Amino acid sequence: MTELADRLGLNQSSVTRLVGRLNAAEFTYRDLCPDDKHGA
Repeated sequence: MTELADRLGLNQSSVTRLVGRLNAAEFTYRDLCPDDKHGA
């Protein structure tokens, strides 16, 4: 989320909400990183 926020010129909180809305509309999906269990 941090890299995406930097590239979009938004703060991380705004990007998290944006991705949540995109996820709810089924434009994106969240998955767990198998190495460290962070969301991706």
